[in-house]
Amino acid sequence: DSHTQDAARRARTHEVEVRRAEERVATSTALRDLGSRRSLQDQDSAALADAEKKAQSTYESAVEALSAAKERRNAARKTDAETSAKFYGGLEKATSDFNSRQHVASTVSGRVDASKKIHKDTMKAHNCAVAALKTVQTEHESQRARLEGVLKKEVDTTAEALKLAEEALEAAQREQSETPQRHAEDAEALVLQRQEESEATLIAAVGEARISAAEAHDDAQEIEESSNGPQELDLLLTSAIGHFDDRQRLGQETAQAHQ
Repeated sequence: DSHTQDAARRARTHEVEVRRAEERVATSTALRDLGSRRSLQDQDSAALADAEKKAQSTYESAVEALSAAKERRNAARKTDAETSAKFYGGLEKATSDFNSRQHVASTVSGRVDASKKIHKDTMKAHNCAVAALKTVQTEHESQRARLEGVLKKEVDTTAEALKLAEEALEAAQREQSETPQRHAEDAEALVLQRQEESEATLIAAVGEARISAAEAHDDAQEIEESSNGPQELDLLLTSAIGHFDDRQRLGQETAQAHQ
């Protein structure tokens, strides 16, 4: 990764810096420890002393630079190691999270596949149910049309029968209401007829009685003129009166019987 590459590059830079510092230290050490300086010490001691001081200063500077370079190298190594540890820890955690997510994704994918299968089966069942519903609706419409035709015929027949029954009931009620009046009229006519018959019978009886009385009167005159005398006249009169009473009683009985 980029951090590893940067750390390697920094490490190489620090190593180069340390090697250069070591080379400078070695050079300054060699200059400081030159053996020819002692042979020249008596001849130009002042100049050599100054050069020795510079060589010593250069050596010390080189040693300090080497020490600083090593410290920077070590610090960089430590920092890079800590950073790498953090990165590796994060990488391990990320890898673990990734594996967990992969497991979750695999589980979810399995559930999605199962859901798709369930959805497919459900859609298939739904389509079958819709087809069955359409079939049932078609059959229902057919049955309803047929039943409506049959029921309409039955309703018409029943309505006609009901109408006839209502008419018969009205006729029966009307006849029932008219029957007492008609019976009363018939009874009145019968009574009137019987009264007329009774009157005719009475009139006939009275006529017969009058005829009988006239005949009796004529007979009485004949008797008076004859030789038998008043006894036969009384007998004829009594017979005529009895005959008249019988006629009158018969007329009364007839009138009572008619009533």
